[in-house]
Amino acid sequence: MIGNTTSGKSFHGLAQYLDGDRSRVEWTAARNLMTNDPGLAATIMRATADRSRFVGQPVYHLSISFAPEDRPTRAQMEAVADRLLERLGLQDREAIFVAHNDTGHAHLHVMVNRVHPETGLAWNRWRDRPVIERTCRELERAMGFRVTPGRLYRDLEHPRPDLALSRTITPGERRQREHGTEPLIERVRSCAPELLSARSWEELSARLATHGLTLHRKYTGIVISDGETQVKASRVAQDLSLRNCERRFNERFPDRLAPPEIERVADAVRSLGTYEALMARARAAGDELVRARSALAIGERTHVPTGALQDLRGRVREAESRVALTRNALTQHSARSEPVADLRRTIGVAVDRMLPHELRLFQRLLKPPELALAQWCRSHVRELLRERSQPAFS
Repeated sequence: MIGNTTSGKSFHGLAQYLDGDRSRVEWTAARNLMTNDPGLAATIMRATADRSRFVGQPVYHLSISFAPEDRPTRAQMEAVADRLLERLGLQDREAIFVAHNDTGHAHLHVMVNRVHPETGLAWNRWRDRPVIERTCRELERAMGFRVTPGRLYRDLEHPRPDLALSRTITPGERRQREHGTEPLIERVRSCAPELLSARSWEELSARLATHGLTLHRKYTGIVISDGETQVKASRVAQDLSLRNCERRFNERFPDRLAPPEIERVADAVRSLGTYEALMARARAAGDELVRARSALAIGERTHVPTGALQDLRGRVREAESRVALTRNALTQHSARSEPVADLRRTIGVAVDRMLPHELRLFQRLLKPPELALAQWCRSHVRELLRERSQPAFS
């Protein structure tokens, strides 16, 4: 078992995260409350916390994750949570249990009010994690669960912790959680035991893929991404860092697991190349239309034979048709892709920031004309930055 803890300000924000999606809630239970509804419990906890004006973060969030091999019953999960609350000295505080079923392993969330409902005194969480580690080890042995120690526990059987989870989250991630959005790092931490049992890069990548996540290298480390945001693997667990994974897998990070950002930049270059080709065709069609109309006007003024006039009018109609087709293709392309100015800026900035090994991967994905276009975008962005760095007044 792994116990993770955080503190916060908003009971309702955490309750929304725990209970906002009812499809993933397996069951709920309450302690020292008259309701099992997390939303109503948050309202009661907020009223209790308001009795203490000096507590800035009255919310205590304890999450308990079981190893994928374990299949605890509800009674066992509640017993684990009750024992942890007792050992922490929180057995008389208001608490709500919410069990989720959206991962490959059992896990339970506990929202606790640090403020006592009668005395109004706040519980001090100092040195709570060592207590949680010791209690988890005792419960694992007593209940026959797999021993999965965290970074604060070492013994002869586990000289190096199997699951060295980082406990911190950024202010931005905390605001996400308070607004009901699950930060990516918490999604990844929830499946950390499953990831840490992988024995190769391919297996690790496959297990991430089952959760809609990808793994790629960035600078001197590796990051986990959901396609929109990313988090350093070492923040999730120390044993998921690039160095530790390479040592455990006995293999360097493979190039075939190329960063998705490089693929997206290559797609952007192809999209911009398509736009440039369509624009060239549109300009050529427009020039041909101008020439055809000019020839028709001259023919009408000089009274050329009727057959020749018909040919000139047919040439104009064909030119007008090509112009309409190219304009329609440009409109459809613009509807499917980003604005051209944004594409150029995205490509230029991304290519300018690529490291040598990333550039080598990037070059393998594109044809020479597309590489020339990417190079032009980088030069264009650099020129804009150079002009912006000039003083406004001389």
